[in-house]
Amino acid sequence: MFNAHGVRGVGVDRIIAESGVAKATLYSHFRSKDDLVIAYLHGADGLWRGALREAATNAGSDPREQILGLFDALRTATICDGFRGCAFINTASETEPGTAPHATSVEHKQAVR
Repeated sequence: MFNAHGVRGVGVDRIIAESGVAKATLYSHFRSKDDLVIAYLHGADGLWRGALREAATNAGSDPREQILGLFDALRTATICDGFRGCAFINTASETEPGTAPHATSVEHKQAVR
């Protein structure tokens, strides 16, 4: 839902309604919506970095080919149905600097760079 509608466009009540999880259960795992957004970003981070590593590895041992492999991963990620841009750039643009979701987004972009 965050990918499709943005972190500001999805409220906790909608998350509860669509997930079928009780409010108490949600809050026992995530103290706040920010904590849920950070979990979403950590999941996206693991998937994206994994895709980048795999693409570089599959390209071979030549660093030049590995860099080209990264572009292959980017192409694959962006031509799929449902792609709505970078989860980290989108989240950073929707959150205030100094908040945990914004900081998590910035940290990801720095690490990938």
